Amino acid sequence: MNELVQVHGISIVDGKILLIREKDVWGLPGGIIYPKENNVECLVREITHRIFPFCNLIVGEIHNIFFIELAKDKILRDSVYWIRLSGNTKAAVQEVGYFSGKEALAKDFIQKGIVEHLIMKRFL
Repeated sequence: MNELVQVHGISIVDGKILLIREKDVWGLPGGIIYPKENNVECLVREITHRIFPFCNLIVGEIHNIFFIELAKDKILRDSVYWIRLSGNTKAAVQEVGYFSGKEALAKDFIQKGIVEHLIMKRFL
């Protein structure tokens, strides 16, 4: 079985979760880990270099690791960390926003299970 490894950040402000839209696809900020890169290095690279190039980022504790079946023989392993953004959060992506759990679930993105989990745990 093929495994794709990603890492994403969860930022919740006033009961709303941060989602970004790139190439017409919504999702949590983060991305694919490069060889010889750890989870935190990946989050820092993806968020401060690619998504929010002028922000201050604090990476907190890992929240959970999710396994999402993409196809019969392909699994996504997504390590999800708590993050806090401050300073200039002008995004270098198509669109960004904080959404309620209901609003987030109305969007089409692969990490819906993570949002459902956060709602169930009463984070959203």
